[in-house]
Amino acid sequence: MFILVLFYSTRSSYLRRFLECKKFILLKDCKISYGLHTET
Repeated sequence: MFILVLFYSTRSSYLRRFLECKKFILLKDCKISYGLHTET
């Protein structure tokens, strides 16, 4: 039971980290495209 909870908690944190990283990458790409758009 404890191992299941531990596995679930680590998995959820990994999923959250993955989503945050994905969001950060999308935000970075958006910033880069926005910067290029404003420069030209």
